[in-house]
Amino acid sequence: MNKKEEILTILAEECAEVIVEISKIKRFGNDDTNLVKEMADVACMVSLLHDEGVFEDEDLAVHFVNNY
Repeated sequence: MNKKEEILTILAEECAEVIVEISKIKRFGNDDTNLVKEMADVACMVSLLHDEGVFEDEDLAVHFVNNY
């Protein structure tokens, strides 16, 4: 597994953890502390993908602007 594949695998796992935290908040009304932590982990993986050259800042900005 190369570095990009490893980062993508970890990103998928972190996204799943975000989903779990959202479900817990919706079901049990937990505080958002764990959600913020998991979202930070996702942001870290996105940053690492950027560092690997998977995308440029402009690529992300175009999609962000078009969706919001």
